[in-house]
Amino acid sequence: MDIQGGESLPLTFTVSRHRVGERAKARVLGYGEKRVPSYLITVRITDPTGRPVSPSLAEAWVRALVPEDLVSAVHEISSSSAATFVWLVDSAYTPVHSPLSLFEGFSQAA
Repeated sequence: MDIQGGESLPLTFTVSRHRVGERAKARVLGYGEKRVPSYLITVRITDPTGRPVSPSLAEAWVRALVPEDLVSAVHEISSSSAATFVWLVDSAYTPVHSPLSLFEGFSQAA
């Protein structure tokens, strides 16, 4: 990817998909969401040189993956060197709103 000044910035993306369990489904429906979540999507963005990833650049990439009207369903759980984003999707892979508290402790596990 080229950024301002012609500098090339290599990034590594890791995308994971996991089935959503019954407890998480119940929490999301209790949160007020009408659609049933099927999968947890995790996108972890790192710089292979170990440098921190620019938060604005990482967010821009995730915004390119998610429909604009549903970007509020995405939660950022980043560390000092990696940007990690998580969100739930339904069976059609449409993002589903969920409480941030659902992902407490996720950054330690990631």
